[in-house]
Amino acid sequence: MAAIKTTSEVAAELLSHERECALRYESIKYQLESGSRRFDRLDRWMMGLYATIIGLSLVNFIRL
Repeated sequence: MAAIKTTSEVAAELLSHERECALRYESIKYQLESGSRRFDRLDRWMMGLYATIIGLSLVNFIRL
């Protein structure tokens, strides 16, 4: 059977748990921001590709 913990032991465990969660959430936040920057770069690349395709289509249409 587990020994009963004192209030100060429970408080110390809770404080430790909160510290670990804060680090974990900070890591998650960093990963989300990193992914957001990557998607922004892909979005700009795709918009440039769309503009190129439309521009080439217009040039081809005008030459006919």
